[in-house]
Amino acid sequence: MHFHSFFRDLHASYFRHGFSLKRALDELLGDIAVLCFDEFHVHDIGDARLLARTLDELFARGVTLVATSNYPPAGLLPNPLFHEAFAPTIALLESRMHVLAVDGPLDYRVNGISSTRFPTGTWSTADASFGWSFTELCVEPRSTGDYLAMIDGIESLTVRGIPALKDADDNAVQRFCNLIDVLYDADVPTHFHAMVPLASFTAGCSGLDMARISSRLCELPAEGQRDTHC
Repeated sequence: MHFHSFFRDLHASYFRHGFSLKRALDELLGDIAVLCFDEFHVHDIGDARLLARTLDELFARGVTLVATSNYPPAGLLPNPLFHEAFAPTIALLESRMHVLAVDGPLDYRVNGISSTRFPTGTWSTADASFGWSFTELCVEPRSTGDYLAMIDGIESLTVRGIPALKDADDNAVQRFCNLIDVLYDADVPTHFHAMVPLASFTAGCSGLDMARISSRLCELPAEGQRDTHC
């Protein structure tokens, strides 16, 4: 399961069952023996608290947990305001799981080896008068659950008015990263209309999320190689 999708479903089930985590997990997982998470990232303190309880319950049930992440356990919830509160959960992950670094020198996306529908989208510096604006999607408070609901059943998406990331605040940057994760995982062709070329879009920003997002966006064709209209 993609981690964003799991947490969307967990929050809904948790509320539906009167905030009983055990009943919510019973509904979502049944009696599974192995649970695999793709893109195991933690940036929100509310999710972190629920995740801590969820992990305790999973390990108590004897579920084998497998997860992929761009972060080692010690790098989860990197916000210094909340990281210390997540330290016990990090210790649990490190004690109950084998941590394997599988990063290598080859970026399969940069080399055009991956195969998804996302690269059939476009990146353009042309204005657009249609679609969702960066402000609507990333400056306004949005969760990954909002993005998952937004793309349900759509064939493509247009995002306009995208600034250079160095000109956006940290929360908007994180939301944009979450949006790209959701769109990429859901294989949604997306047409980006930005104020800067893709080559300079992430200039001045750093971090593991930037490396991942840059890798995904680099699959889009260079401007002018393909029609930029939906």
